[in-house]
Amino acid sequence: MRAASVAISNFQFRFTSRGFDGEDAFMQFSCMSKTITIDDDVYKTLSSLKQGAGDSFTKVLRRHVVKPAETAGELLDAYENAPPPKVDPVILDCLLKERGRRSRGRK
Repeated sequence: MRAASVAISNFQFRFTSRGFDGEDAFMQFSCMSKTITIDDDVYKTLSSLKQGAGDSFTKVLRRHVVKPAETAGELLDAYENAPPPKVDPVILDCLLKERGRRSRGRK
């Protein structure tokens, strides 16, 4: 019979056919996960959006998928709660320096 391990709070137990012991090995149980099927190109896109080893696909989806606002109030709430956009400081500085200059016109 295989042994199953579980971590409860900060305690780790290993269940065997004879009971349990205090070995360090443990298995994580999650009751809230769901399985979805996605295409390979979508998987690659999600993987590329992860921000490090501790980042999960759930966090990626929460950052990038936003429920459309149904009212102006929801839109305002979303705008006020959104983090500031990520801006490249070099490009921003270049834009600010060029601001107010007129173009040479179209040919």
